Amino acid sequence: MKGSIAVIVEHAGGEVKPSTYEALAAGQRIRAIVGGPVVLVVLGEHVAELAAALRDATSRSVIAVEVPDLVTYSGEVYKEALIHVFRDLSPAYVCMANTTQGMDLAPGLAVRLHAACITGVEDIERDSDGIYFSRSVLGGKVSVQARPLAEVTVLTVQSGAFRSNDTFNCSASGANRDTDGEGVVFLKMECVPRHTRSLGVREAEPKDAALADARVIVAAGRGVGSRENLELIRQLVEIFPSAALAASRPLCDLEWVEYRRQVGLTGAVVAPELYVACGISGALQHVVGMRGAGFVVAINSDPNAPMFADADVCVIEDLTTFIPILVEAWRNQRHGSAHFFDET
Repeated sequence: MKGSIAVIVEHAGGEVKPSTYEALAAGQRIRAIVGGPVVLVVLGEHVAELAAALRDATSRSVIAVEVPDLVTYSGEVYKEALIHVFRDLSPAYVCMANTTQGMDLAPGLAVRLHAACITGVEDIERDSDGIYFSRSVLGGKVSVQARPLAEVTVLTVQSGAFRSNDTFNCSASGANRDTDGEGVVFLKMECVPRHTRSLGVREAEPKDAALADARVIVAAGRGVGSRENLELIRQLVEIFPSAALAASRPLCDLEWVEYRRQVGLTGAVVAPELYVACGISGALQHVVGMRGAGFVVAINSDPNAPMFADADVCVIEDLTTFIPILVEAWRNQRHGSAHFFDET
């Protein structure tokens, strides 16, 4: 399918990662501009059921590449396998999430394909000369528009920049077991890594939702005042379902909050439905990481805090005064009313 748009699927534990659907949304945007079929490519040891689930959920063609012993991501194996797949597929564009996996995979894959490589894509547009891609540089101070000159372009898609209109929930356990191959092409490959070998993956087990999956993020900044006041932030997290605690870099540098919870230029880029900034001044380095949020509430005692310029609701009050009142109000009504943030 020369001129197709390939979307690389990220998955773990039999489930597709949400970032894949943002990459798919970017692929659909490209299709709307230049045309061509969108094809999902999923690699792994046992991916037949996952491929069928993807086909059913997205109504897109899927190439399922079965690779023995490929239990977790291996950059070396992915690059080798994808080169073989793309010899027949001949995609014009290859889209993937701007995650640690995508940032590892995209440059090396682009070199092997003699392709252009544009990372952190935030927008896709066209003019009289054709399609071009926008991305931020210099910590978000400058937006750059790039037009690829090569026949093939490899892209990583910035989190929160593209949102699918549909809600997907693909997992191997929930797959349609009638895997008759309609819409799914199954390939088997032997790709033995020669330079590296995975020893497995150990993931942390946070008490609240991971930042990437949280619908609500409550973030703490230097304005919390003391480490003890973080308990107030945690109480606020608990009143929302599917919520996570985050922080600005100063609190992580003080070791009050783990670095894995840092949002910003040198941390995570997030796109929750609701972002509550508590005692965060609003420095550009932090704002870059949460610009994809659907709705922003800022709590700060400084009426001139730059964070208010990026907030939908501004609360000018000391958080040690406001948060206890808010939490108490929620506790008083929880048995008679719905949650502030209803999962339905």
